[in-house]
Amino acid sequence: MSEKELSYRLPPDVLHYEPKYFFGLGLQELLIAVMPSMLVMQFAGVGWGAITAVLMLLGLRRWEAFGNRSVLLYLALLVWYRYRPGELSIPRVLPLHPSRVEVANWEGHTLFVLEGEGQ
Repeated sequence: MSEKELSYRLPPDVLHYEPKYFFGLGLQELLIAVMPSMLVMQFAGVGWGAITAVLMLLGLRRWEAFGNRSVLLYLALLVWYRYRPGELSIPRVLPLHPSRVEVANWEGHTLFVLEGEGQ
């Protein structure tokens, strides 16, 4: 038997592989979720510990439906963008000769008009 037959080349991403156990979470994520809930369970009771465990799992588990984010992060971002909508600022660059730029929405309604007098 040759040395080539006894050797095996590992795939390049084998070191980043982590088995998923429960709710698609790895061992480290499960420990992060379980330890605070057990601490709360010890001091405040089983009900509060279960609530803490559910919140920790919602905070750690990522869902594709929420943009590969956790539910808690998605809800926080939703509230953030609901009360502080994004603003777009662009430089007002118009040609030297008199010109007019109209910005319209998808339905064709004019949102605003920029008019340059020229120089």
